[in-house]
Amino acid sequence: MAILPAVPAFSTAVIVNGEPADEYQPPCPIPYDAEFEGVPRIRCFIPAETGNTYSVRFRLSPRFDFGNKTDTLLVAIYIDGALVEETIVYKELLREQDFIDHIKYRHQHHSDGSRTYHEFWFRDLAPAECTSAATLNADMQLVKTLGTIRVVLKLAKNFGKDPSADHCLGEEISRSLEPSCKALALNGHGQTHGTDYMEVDVDVPIAYYVIDTRETIGCFDFVYLSPDTLKAQGIMDLKFINQVAQGVPQTFEPAPKPPRFPARTLSNGCLEIDLTGDDE
Repeated sequence: MAILPAVPAFSTAVIVNGEPADEYQPPCPIPYDAEFEGVPRIRCFIPAETGNTYSVRFRLSPRFDFGNKTDTLLVAIYIDGALVEETIVYKELLREQDFIDHIKYRHQHHSDGSRTYHEFWFRDLAPAECTSAATLNADMQLVKTLGTIRVVLKLAKNFGKDPSADHCLGEEISRSLEPSCKALALNGHGQTHGTDYMEVDVDVPIAYYVIDTRETIGCFDFVYLSPDTLKAQGIMDLKFINQVAQGVPQTFEPAPKPPRFPARTLSNGCLEIDLTGDDE
């Protein structure tokens, strides 16, 4: 799971076919885009194979600091540069245990009032020849974020449910997985896969809230490439693997030993404990 030092109470992972994806964090020459410039962020690389479905899981600790003026955390999921889903966690949901949630589907509203849900799955890119300058320009922008899963955290103030929310029509899912070869060569970083969406027969309860977004506090980028590409680029190396994502215990300072007090059993069976710390 990916963790930001600036937001230690939040962690997130990409779950592929039911298991956390292997995460690699090598020194990376790929510059961050300017969209969340100045925001604490982290980048991981994960392997992608065509046909594998995935979801985004996150965990929020009760120790998360909402601050004095906000009471809600907005978690936004961007796939290949497009905002596909948002969810919120409000302060009252955090008790004594961690809050865990899965973003498994992209939901879409239709003009007839119906709603559909779509799973995320990896698909091979099918690069095409460039047909026009307009196509090339569009693809040059597309390939900047193609092959990425982004989790963005924003603090917000919650004003309760919104009964007047417009459920009429959702944004169409229309990210092309056929970018031009030239755009990939000029503006890409070796991408091999994109995300496609498959409709599934599920019904997920949805509620809408009125919130005022105040501050973006974190950004997690997962770059997904084929295993062969990760190996060829020297990324799929054990020295770069995220041990937390693998469930490998981290090394911590040993906890201080509790004080030991002399004790003796009295003739009546009671236990007498000397709290003075004097062994004599």
